[in-house]
Amino acid sequence: MKPVRWPGMLAALPDAITAGFFFLVWWAPQALGPHAVRTAVLIMLVEFVLVHAAGFIGRIAIERKLGLVDKLRLMLPLLLGYGLFVGAWALMWREWWPFLAFAWLVVGKLQTGTDPSLSQQEQEQQVKGFWGLSVVIYLLVAFVTVIVPMPRFGITDTDYGLPGAGLWMESPHIVVAFGAIYFSLLSLARYAVSKPVDDQSPMDHC
Repeated sequence: MKPVRWPGMLAALPDAITAGFFFLVWWAPQALGPHAVRTAVLIMLVEFVLVHAAGFIGRIAIERKLGLVDKLRLMLPLLLGYGLFVGAWALMWREWWPFLAFAWLVVGKLQTGTDPSLSQQEQEQQVKGFWGLSVVIYLLVAFVTVIVPMPRFGITDTDYGLPGAGLWMESPHIVVAFGAIYFSLLSLARYAVSKPVDDQSPMDHC
């Protein structure tokens, strides 16, 4: 039996929790309150912004030559810039909690390349590779959920108070399915790219 890769488990946990939220909303949207569907839709809009920023944020986070203050100083302009988009959505939706969603998703993005057993070069490769992978997963799942009919489960034709128009606003079960599949795959990918606890070859034990 292969040993559990605890760094990979910890890195995958935020996305796994987010995936669990989407699955619960998909199956029983009222279980998390009347605004759960709105929350799910907005999270995917915020993720669209952050998936582009993940590489820059992650690269700064793993830089060992920088102290915490310097890292925050470099990240702040990025976070403020992307935060403007979140602020625009918060204003349009007349809610403040999108900033909490933004902060939670940023936490998930910072999990890549944080394994202390990795060298600086390995961390950089992991951040860069996972950034590209997350973009591919986002685009692929977005395409599939639009082309392939998604089951509604607990999401009905009820008016969930979604502003604007478009496929996601008119068929929220599609974006909720998108989030459930996307964050599940993201969580599995984070665990898969983590370094094994014991990466020695069998010959090393002879």
